[in-house]
Amino acid sequence: MSEITIDLAREFVALTKEKRDFAKHLKVVKDSLKEVEERLILQLGNAGISKLTVDGMTVYTRRELWAFVKPEQREAAIAALRENDHGEFVQVTPSTQRLRGLVRDWEEEEVATPAWFAEVFNTVEKYKLGARAS
Repeated sequence: MSEITIDLAREFVALTKEKRDFAKHLKVVKDSLKEVEERLILQLGNAGISKLTVDGMTVYTRRELWAFVKPEQREAAIAALRENDHGEFVQVTPSTQRLRGLVRDWEEEEVATPAWFAEVFNTVEKYKLGARAS
């Protein structure tokens, strides 16, 4: 194996370790940020403050409103939207993860990709490197 390959592999390993360290640190920061955010939202609300400027940044409360389908009401929710002239909110989108599994199953079973599938879907093969402690 060439020295260039070993050097590139070493660089890949070093960067992978650095990425993992950053990911661990990011998780700690995100967890801390979430806890502080919850406390600060309560304090700002209790004080009747909608925004304040600290250390060159404006911290403000932003309201977000979301609507979710109740899991046991999925079919009824779709019907209700359609019946009440809101059918444009109903989407049918193929799951890329499930399609990936389907293609992998065909490959494992040594079945050719069906023509109907190839006509409407692209199949892309990618290679990535992985690294684990040894």
